[in-house]
Amino acid sequence: MVKVGDTVYLIAHAYFHYVGRVTAILGVRRVALAEAVQVHSCDRSWTEFFKDGFKEDTRYDVVGTMPDVGYAVAIEFRHPVPNVGRSRGRL
Repeated sequence: MVKVGDTVYLIAHAYFHYVGRVTAILGVRRVALAEAVQVHSCDRSWTEFFKDGFKEDTRYDVVGTMPDVGYAVAIEFRHPVPNVGRSRGRL
């Protein structure tokens, strides 16, 4: 269950995956995020990505605040989110 304050990995669509801190629950499978990044790919397996978090092989874009995002799947993410001061990149 998603709660305000949790850091989550959201699958909004097959091509749109986000990690961010939940700031509000807006409805069924709808939340607001802060400190969000869009994850594009990772050279490790997804199992390793969820075990170890972001590393130098992870490609992402910093999004920042997302006031309303719907999702199909939400997974707790227990790792730091990349610095929101970076616009795009690799760690």
